[in-house]
Amino acid sequence: MNMIKPKPLRRGDTIGLVGISGALHEPETRFEKMLEAIDALGYKVIVADSCREEYGYLSGTDASRAKGGFTK
Repeated sequence: MNMIKPKPLRRGDTIGLVGISGALHEPETRFEKMLEAIDALGYKVIVADSCREEYGYLSGTDASRAKGGFTK
């Protein structure tokens, strides 16, 4: 079987972050520091709404996570 490898990321490329399972139980400042670190590496970052949502122990409702809405 041949492995398909994507092209490497380059500075200026966009990275999308999504919350697909458990909620981030991190202080907001830690999340913001992570975004700043990705930005410092030269990448653009977009964050799905589900990254900041909580529904019980999940990162938003099933519908919200499936929708994958992004805001900057």
